[in-house]
Amino acid sequence: MGSPCIIKKRWRYILFILEVFRPDISEYIKDGKLWVDPKTGKNIELCPWLTVVPSKGNDQQRVSCNIYQDRPDDCMIYPVSIAEMIKDGCEMLEPKDINNPQQAQKDLDELMADSRPDIGT
Repeated sequence: MGSPCIIKKRWRYILFILEVFRPDISEYIKDGKLWVDPKTGKNIELCPWLTVVPSKGNDQQRVSCNIYQDRPDDCMIYPVSIAEMIKDGCEMLEPKDINNPQQAQKDLDELMADSRPDIGT
């Protein structure tokens, strides 16, 4: 991990890039905290960038990230585990994930392989 000085500079650079190219995202970041309501200054409980994708036929409801290509680092490595998603009340969980968390964790590790290492379950 880098020194605090390097990390702080990188964070300032990322914020600058967001302010210039994605002001719609940067307005939801305050004092290093993600997803702060730009009007009230209070933390937002649910991610403002997730939207429900209409289901087709018998498919279960799905959730999509509207800023996936430009998402912050915190989002790139989240979620680490199904247990974390359950604890957080993550809106992306599906009933099958809760009913079979071991399989859900394997699926999550495969899905997130390019973002973070698996947790070795």
